[in-house]
Amino acid sequence: MVEKGLGSMLATGSGIIQVAGDLSVVLTAAPTELGQDTAAAKLSQEERLQLSVLTDEVVAAEAGLVTAKVVRSALNAHIGVKTVAAMTSADFPKATLYLSGWKACAAGKEISSDAAVAQVLRMWAIVPGLRGTVTEFTRATFQREMLKGMSPWELRTTLSYCMTKWQAYWEQRNA
Repeated sequence: MVEKGLGSMLATGSGIIQVAGDLSVVLTAAPTELGQDTAAAKLSQEERLQLSVLTDEVVAAEAGLVTAKVVRSALNAHIGVKTVAAMTSADFPKATLYLSGWKACAAGKEISSDAAVAQVLRMWAIVPGLRGTVTEFTRATFQREMLKGMSPWELRTTLSYCMTKWQAYWEQRNA
């Protein structure tokens, strides 16, 4: 463990960490029972199956607006790989979080402010021009451009607007 000066902290591990103050998070890969580095281990069949099921659930939650191919392509881009075969077990938590968040958003479930920001950013990354349209909306409506600085109500309104434009884009593209 590396020590830092006063007023800062160091944490190692994985998962969601919420703290106040200056925190440096270091991800360390623990070796598996076989002595292999988990960061290099390919996805197991069970993990691949779970990602496939989550992909189908996202498509169902989107009510057919997007295909499994679109979801997988967006997931691969988010993870930074060309195909699911290139994903490692270390990528699996990030992938499931991405797909679960997309599914919850598409299903209209209540999500946290951080999750709402993540979903707006997801839609911006997938649909060309959506960022500009949403930014114009937030500038005109709330005199804000930064999602992080919005109140929960402003963020919900922005997410709803973004989802409406998302739906219109896919309906027009699929027509």
